[in-house]
Amino acid sequence: MTMTPNPVDLSHKTALDSFLLKIPGVTEGEMAGLLAYFVGQKMFACICNGGVGIRLSPSEAANLQFSMGNVVPFQPRGRPSTRSGFR
Repeated sequence: MTMTPNPVDLSHKTALDSFLLKIPGVTEGEMAGLLAYFVGQKMFACICNGGVGIRLSPSEAANLQFSMGNVVPFQPRGRPSTRSGFR
């Protein structure tokens, strides 16, 4: 399912493209209709709900969530994720 990105998501994409796509091996694409970034076939970040989701280990995600007030569990399209993730 492909979604039409909102202007905030497109703004995030422009900013992320400017530095992530300069890193060798990083590519852009879509996963589950979300704008996403990959190394090989593995997604490491995506843009959704006006924010940026980054794949982290559960312990890193918990530490980040408790140390910063603007970090929340990743809930694509308002639904809980089936994997650990924060944005």
